[in-house]
Amino acid sequence: AAVDSELNQRSSPTRRQKISSKRSLSTVAICWVILVIITGLRIHYTVVVSAKLKDFQDVNRRLRENVQELQADLWRLQKQETSTKDWRKLNLVFKLKYFPNEKSERQTKPCQRGWLHFQFSCYKISSQNDLDQKTWDEARDDCRLRDADLVVVGTPEEQDFIYKISLAAAGASCYWIGLRAEGGGWKWLNGNELTNGYWLQPPAEGLSCATSVKEASGWKSVSCDDKNGWICQQKAQPA
Repeated sequence: AAVDSELNQRSSPTRRQKISSKRSLSTVAICWVILVIITGLRIHYTVVVSAKLKDFQDVNRRLRENVQELQADLWRLQKQETSTKDWRKLNLVFKLKYFPNEKSERQTKPCQRGWLHFQFSCYKISSQNDLDQKTWDEARDDCRLRDADLVVVGTPEEQDFIYKISLAAAGASCYWIGLRAEGGGWKWLNGNELTNGYWLQPPAEGLSCATSVKEASGWKSVSCDDKNGWICQQKAQPA
């Protein structure tokens, strides 16, 4: 019995060493597994973040390209607008120089051919279809090419005349007149402020140009970029 006890005491340290070694190996294995998981997650998220970053870079590049295209389109439109204005001026000079018949005709008649005479003015109303109607600025440019301007309504009689000639005209349902919002009020192209108007309803905010409504003998405020017919006016020549 004494011998067995001695043998057991000698084998106990060896057993404890084996158990300790197993525990150390298990700890190392767990650490390796954790390290592998962390490394895998790091690689995964690095790939995901890189892909997202590339997507953002692609979106940013496309946006820059779109901005450049829009800037180029804006430049072309500005150049086209300038060319159009220059062409209109050149056309006016050409007509005055090489077609003086209109002037000689006006020396014997109060109005040019195709214009309507009323009191001290001559009037020309557009009879364009929907495709040829113009914005307020375009309509005014057309009147200026004719040595005229958009009509300024000065009296009730003139308003009645405008209503009658627009009612008889074909094409548009509304016609631009020379009245627009300016400085918190409404002002005619001759510089006079509007005192008595013929509004069908109170002018709406943001609708800064006036039209004469064909069927109603009154005015309506609309956007200056709308497309409508127009009425030009010029002074009548003395008989």
